[in-house]
Amino acid sequence: MKVISIRHMFSLLIYFLLTPSLLGCDKKEVAGDKEDIEIDIPNADSLLAHSGNQRMEISWIPSADNQASTYEVIWYSQGDRGSIRNSVPRADNDKRVRVLLDEMKEGNYLVDLYLYDEEGNVSPKSSTGATVYGPEYQSGIEQNSFKDSRVLKNGIELSWSISRQDLLRTEVRYTDSEGNAVVHFVSGTSTLDTLKGTNSTQAFEYRSAYLPDATSIDTFYTDYQTAQVGPSYSYQLKYDEVSETYYYLTKIHHRDQSGQLIKLQLAHTVKEEGETVRQFAERTNSKLAFNASTQVKFKGNKMKNNVPSTVAIVDGEIINNEPRDNRYTLGIKDNNELFVFEPGTTAEEILATGTKNAVTAFVPLILDYERVSDKILGYVGNLAVKHPRQVIAQLENLDIVFLTTGGRGFGGKGMTGEELIQILKDLNVKFAYNLDGGGSTSLVVDQKFINWKIDKNGTQERKRPTFLYVE
Repeated sequence: MKVISIRHMFSLLIYFLLTPSLLGCDKKEVAGDKEDIEIDIPNADSLLAHSGNQRMEISWIPSADNQASTYEVIWYSQGDRGSIRNSVPRADNDKRVRVLLDEMKEGNYLVDLYLYDEEGNVSPKSSTGATVYGPEYQSGIEQNSFKDSRVLKNGIELSWSISRQDLLRTEVRYTDSEGNAVVHFVSGTSTLDTLKGTNSTQAFEYRSAYLPDATSIDTFYTDYQTAQVGPSYSYQLKYDEVSETYYYLTKIHHRDQSGQLIKLQLAHTVKEEGETVRQFAERTNSKLAFNASTQVKFKGNKMKNNVPSTVAIVDGEIINNEPRDNRYTLGIKDNNELFVFEPGTTAEEILATGTKNAVTAFVPLILDYERVSDKILGYVGNLAVKHPRQVIAQLENLDIVFLTTGGRGFGGKGMTGEELIQILKDLNVKFAYNLDGGGSTSLVVDQKFINWKIDKNGTQERKRPTFLYVE
């Protein structure tokens, strides 16, 4: 009894799906007028079509008494049809004859093979099916991002999220502690892997490689993304296709490896003209720093750079106390837990709850895992428009996540409130609050400005009154 391979069954399925629309094709029209004779008939199971990136490879095993001098391959799909006729090439070391079909449209194909001898006699048709991949497949592949990191004595351990079954591997490149350039491969089935020979604070790049099927001749790649890992944090660059915007995700662990709290702190500028986030980080030697509140507007639409808007309390000291009925104030508990105070809450009322640090920007986006109401989102009209954004969020385990986006043509178009919420929901955050955005948006790591400058045509960092930071 003959066993039919799964691949051959797939070929037959494509054949029967496509054949009804192709019944009008006369074989003699495409294969010549010579009579079919038994020359070089490849075994039905030996004819294979290998998928590729807008191309396909056809291969077969010639018969022992090879009489064929010319081959003809004809391919059909709903959107493409073509043929090629040429001399039969020599078989390779696997005793297979291989023919490459280039410049093919993406889709499912039926492929017919005819063989001719020198007198023009033609063999019976052999058929198979295959899929050609291209831009549509490329646009659908995802970066295999790491979820968590841990600094070890001999390297950095990364926890990877497996995004797809066709993920072949993730490729990581970095410079190790001895200055050597390292390219490291993470198997597509690995969820945990270690980069060896790293520094305690390590920058690296990574991309994901996809193989559409096991016999595909082409590998598809995502773009390289940058990341950095330290003893208490990690950040990585990502891209959101919906908003067409790049963004950084910075994750700060709740506790370090010894179990000590990694304290998120709030600070107020010491300069009347305010400070850029980078200037603040340099002055305080901070590991991580972010912009926090909005600032007060005075008559003539002028800003006073050292005055945070609405309500601000730093280490128990009231910096401003002008509550508004359409702004929520972010509170930070001593254990880093984040929460909000309702619009109109005064600084004295906040202090009475035992909260020593609070700052006002815009509104929450997620409360207790759920999207906030349309009413709350409506308090900030620009959430309906794409802008650069800075969001602080928190996971169930009290780890903190900052979402820092590009916008206005620098790092992408920017994000609306709904686009932010979708990314945050995918991260499964319990809480999220919209900090100041636009040209204020700043992510600083090791005193280096990381994200995109917006002001003055992308050349200037904006001075701010308040900062969230980690020493």
